[in-house]
Amino acid sequence: MDCSLTEARKPPAALAKFFDDPPLLPSESREEYERLFSAIVDAGEPADAIAWLFTRDIADLTWEIRRERAVKAQVIASARHAVVKEKLTPIDKSMLAHHAPPGTSLATLTGDRTDLEKWQNDPKSRPAIEKKLANRGHDGPSILAEAFIQAAASIDAIDRRIASYELRRMAALREAAAYSARLAGQLKASSEAVIEGEFIEVAQ
Repeated sequence: MDCSLTEARKPPAALAKFFDDPPLLPSESREEYERLFSAIVDAGEPADAIAWLFTRDIADLTWEIRRERAVKAQVIASARHAVVKEKLTPIDKSMLAHHAPPGTSLATLTGDRTDLEKWQNDPKSRPAIEKKLANRGHDGPSILAEAFIQAAASIDAIDRRIASYELRRMAALREAAAYSARLAGQLKASSEAVIEGEFIEVAQ
C-alpha cells in the first residue's frame, strides 16, 4: 500500500502482496483509491488477516461501483450535450420549406451558428443560449429526456454492471457478517457513505 498510509491503516506484512494491485484503470488515481481504502479501513477497523481481506473486497467493489456511477453520469452529460448541439445546429432552409408545418417560423427552427459556437466554446454564454432553447420548447427536462433515450443502451449496460457489483458487495458483506457482525456493519455503512458521497449528479 501507499507509504503515506499510517501503520494503523496498513494490512499485515504477510498480506502485502494481496493489497498491492488495486483495480485501477490507467487513467485512475492510486492516491484517490488509497483515500477511499483508508476511509473504509478507518470505519471497519480490521483487527486480523481475515478482517483485512474482507475490508479489501468491500473497498474494491466500492471503487468499481463508484466508477460505474461516474461513467453513467458522464454518458448522460455527453448525450445531453449532443442533444443541445443538435437543437442549435443550423438546418438547411430549403429542406425546411418542404417539411416544416404551415406557418412555422424558419428563424425559430433553423438555429444559429453563432449560438452553437458560443454554447460549445463559452460556458458563460450557455445559460442564455439554453434559455433561448427553452423558449423554443426545448427546456431542461425535455432535453434530458431525449438524452436518456439516445443513451439508453449505454445506461442500461452500466446499470447492469452496477447491479452486479452491488450483488457481489452484499454477498461479501454477508460472508463478513458470518465472521463478525460488527465488522460487516461498519463496512456496509462506510462503503455506502463513500458510494453516495462520490456520486456525481448530472447538471440540469
